[in-house]
Amino acid sequence: MNIESTSGYISDVVRLLSDSNTFQAELIDLSRLIRKCHEKQGRILIFGNGGSAGIASHLAVDLTNALNVQALCFHDAGLITCLANDYGYDRWCERALELYSGPEDLVILISSSGKSANMINAAKFCIE
Repeated sequence: MNIESTSGYISDVVRLLSDSNTFQAELIDLSRLIRKCHEKQGRILIFGNGGSAGIASHLAVDLTNALNVQALCFHDAGLITCLANDYGYDRWCERALELYSGPEDLVILISSSGKSANMINAAKFCIE
């Protein structure tokens, strides 16, 4: 383990959480987006890599159970490997969105680094 990178990671987390006004405002914005999506009968489509896939799964379950919002997490190994084999790992999320997303859906992409090519390509797909 590289202790310097661990310290940097912890510092980044502390910095992000210490700005509570920004953090609270972003959570309020997200709750508004979720409510709007639910009112339009859209679904929340959630993707994550590695440990973030676990976070994505937990979020989908909480939204579905606690808020009665249709939330789906894309972490099925068969789907991921099929789409990654056919379209490349950097494009599997984008392809899943092509297959599953609708105009009223909200997409949540979770990446700890913010540099994951598959998440970046999915975000670009959503913007276009």
